[in-house]
Amino acid sequence: MSKSTVTKCINQCCEEAGMTSKRPSSFKTLICFPPSLDQAILSIIDTDPLATAVSIQDDLGLQCPPQTIRSRLHSMDLHSYTPAKKLHLSELNRENRMECSLQYCYKDDSFWDHVVFCDEKTFSSDNHRNTKVWRI
Repeated sequence: MSKSTVTKCINQCCEEAGMTSKRPSSFKTLICFPPSLDQAILSIIDTDPLATAVSIQDDLGLQCPPQTIRSRLHSMDLHSYTPAKKLHLSELNRENRMECSLQYCYKDDSFWDHVVFCDEKTFSSDNHRNTKVWRI
């Protein structure tokens, strides 16, 4: 049989079984995913948004490559992003900020005409720069 005939047969079987199919560009294998597997992947992402494709593969005992799991997540409109980092304030920092705010809150408009504001940037060297989070 020709390659296209085999592909049509496999696609038809996948559709009848309620499965989605993905044909890799090399056409070495045709991978079918049942909807229950997509739901299992989504439940792992719901419980742990920092889960990687490799950890999902290990949790579900899948034999497919991690890129296949990433592709399934992308097809469900989930993409990986670097998680936002939140600066934690100590109690002393909070008190100092409140004291500063109270000190300047009653100044008139002419005082604020001569004030220059600047923003601070915090740099840190941590090992979490490659951490990704899956979300819409």
